[in-house]
Amino acid sequence: DRDGFIVTSNGDRLQPEFAVPSETSNISLDAYGMLVATDAQGNVLASVQLTIVDFANPAGLQAVGRNLFRQSEASGDPIEGNPGTENFGTLTQGFLEQSNVDVVQEMVAMITTQRAYELNSKTVQTADEMLGIANNLKR
Repeated sequence: DRDGFIVTSNGDRLQPEFAVPSETSNISLDAYGMLVATDAQGNVLASVQLTIVDFANPAGLQAVGRNLFRQSEASGDPIEGNPGTENFGTLTQGFLEQSNVDVVQEMVAMITTQRAYELNSKTVQTADEMLGIANNLKR
């Protein structure tokens, strides 16, 4: 932002806050969460340890919008740790998370579901026609 803090695309400051010094020429993040700002000569100007927060039940987090979530009774208490330790993953710089959905697999599943629906619909239609014929035979 205009004060030199690293922010999200929505303008929310990174927690813990990290102000990038004006003479910074490079910012790097290692797999263990160490965020480092260096000058052109490679001297460290500032650094901060980032942590990861996990929950016993992540599905219980309360969505507050803009891809932000809030702790709830259902989520349990936050479990904070450094990347690369115990059950916490590592961080990778320069990557953008993509969708976790396999589009081809989902399209095949959708077509299969549609065909099953059509088959069930034809079965009901055929049963109705057969009952109509049986009803007409009685007359």
